[in-house]
Amino acid sequence: MKPVHILIVEDDVMVSAAIEEALLGAGFSISGIARTYDEAIVLIKRKMVNLAIIDVGLGNDVRDGVTTAEALLQYQWVPLIYLTGTTDDKTFDRAKATNPFAFLNKPLRTRELVQQVQLALHHFQHGSLANATANTEPLFWPTELGYARVEPSDICYLEAAKNFTTVYLTNEAALRIMPKGKHDQPLMLTGNLGYWAKDLSPQIFCRLSKSLIINLTFIDRIETNQVILGSYSVTLADGARKTLMNRLRVVGTR
Repeated sequence: MKPVHILIVEDDVMVSAAIEEALLGAGFSISGIARTYDEAIVLIKRKMVNLAIIDVGLGNDVRDGVTTAEALLQYQWVPLIYLTGTTDDKTFDRAKATNPFAFLNKPLRTRELVQQVQLALHHFQHGSLANATANTEPLFWPTELGYARVEPSDICYLEAAKNFTTVYLTNEAALRIMPKGKHDQPLMLTGNLGYWAKDLSPQIFCRLSKSLIINLTFIDRIETNQVILGSYSVTLADGARKTLMNRLRVVGTR
């Protein structure tokens, strides 16, 4: 069984230590403990993370736990569990928009936390996590001809550069969506990858880096440094192959 790596984002040293002890005792691995937004971003970039436990208040920093969670999800879709002492309605609504699995009140009961972690991972692996309710319905994205219907099954992968996102479509979708004479070209969108990714379901889309999201249903083959998605060959950055293999149900070894 593959180890499960959990990121703890909590500024209270005693609380984070109690969480770490409980999770290690339950057989989980700790990706790291972050006490600030910046520390959390460093860890999500460098470490394997399968789930994040995040304090909403985070020391009353302007970049609170919800802002941190939003940033983490730009890099990787993972189940979220929030911890809080008191939360106003506005903050709760912001947190709710990130589709967390659970919202646990302090003082924390570590047994309950471990159970919620186990449930979150179970539902995430079986595609029934609340986060998976992100759009599986058609999206309407801007094109040269107006707003075109884009189904999740139309998208092979998305790649970003600066403030632009390139969407690589299936041949059938390109014929329907792209203007005449441009059926062999990808769809170009203004806005970063996080903006366009927020409506894609983590059941079928996997973020492999800050600039790349692939549709898991189009994977034909995974090689050492690239993944084959139908007619597309996509280069994998360092660490992306490991992220992808951990996301898939891999049977046997080579």
